[in-house]
Amino acid sequence: MSLTSEDEITVRTCIPLFASGANTRGTSSLPLIPSSSLSITSTSAPLSSLHSITINGARITATHTVIHLPTNHLNPPYQSKHPNLTTHHSPPHPHNNNHKMDQIHTRALEALQPFIHLATSNSATSPRFITNLITNATSNPHTYVFAELLTTPAIQSLRDPNTPAEYASYLTLLEIFAWGTWQDYQSTPNLPPLNDAQTLKLRLLSLLSLSTTTNPLTYNTLMTALSITQPSELESLVIKAIYASLITARLSPASNPPTVNVTSVAPLRDVKPESLGKMIDILTAWETRCGDVIGDIEAEIIRIKTESARRRAEEREKEVLFEKALAGWGAKMDEKKVGGG
Repeated sequence: MSLTSEDEITVRTCIPLFASGANTRGTSSLPLIPSSSLSITSTSAPLSSLHSITINGARITATHTVIHLPTNHLNPPYQSKHPNLTTHHSPPHPHNNNHKMDQIHTRALEALQPFIHLATSNSATSPRFITNLITNATSNPHTYVFAELLTTPAIQSLRDPNTPAEYASYLTLLEIFAWGTWQDYQSTPNLPPLNDAQTLKLRLLSLLSLSTTTNPLTYNTLMTALSITQPSELESLVIKAIYASLITARLSPASNPPTVNVTSVAPLRDVKPESLGKMIDILTAWETRCGDVIGDIEAEIIRIKTESARRRAEEREKEVLFEKALAGWGAKMDEKKVGGG
């Protein structure tokens, strides 16, 4: 790894790494390794917590916050020349992550309310109106849950056998957005085409589902499941999910194989009605296992207490015997002293 004077990094209040055409403000400039041969470790914490970074003797220190931007300037095939370095991307404030996960679910429900209101209004009488409503709801950048909209009578009216096929397919589309995946959409015939916003939304939702069901989550797995051809495009999608607080994750493009390490997922997928029975069975089995574990723990506690009481009794018995022996020895010594005198 060598430093060159061809590029500069500017340490400032917000440092966009590899940001093309980004504004540079501040007073501290240092040489930067060319982006085509660098994999950077970044963090959501202030750089002051890192104290400094040393590269070939050049020390970089700062007290400002880094903005994480995708490393999609690296041309495919995506292979790091420095396998010991890892690129990390995480939310700006990971210590507030659980609170953010709850907030994103609340915001998603709130974003859906206007569409529910329209679906329950007197205007929702024609299939065309309802299908336009579904398109708008699934295109909205803030809607991620759709079960409440699905249950409205207007949406369910699309199940009527007399509904034209071109409109009836929108109900299936909404169900896929609620609990399906990109692959479900691809494998289901005669569905309406997706606009750009819907394509992004369904891929993000599919990423949530994959994050909870697939381990390890490799680049190849995600790219296949989401019909993405370039690693940089996948990274961009993952980073959008991170900054929307949909997931907490770390990108590791230099690992073998490259992976996305997800540590938490926002509760934004609806439950398919047919899966409730299976979920109940799983929870019942889990409850039984928990009961068995608790029973084993309680039995172990009783055993430990019993063993402890037995040991205390043995120790007390030994102390009594020792005291008696000591008293007898002392009495004999006294007798010898008296006899000797």
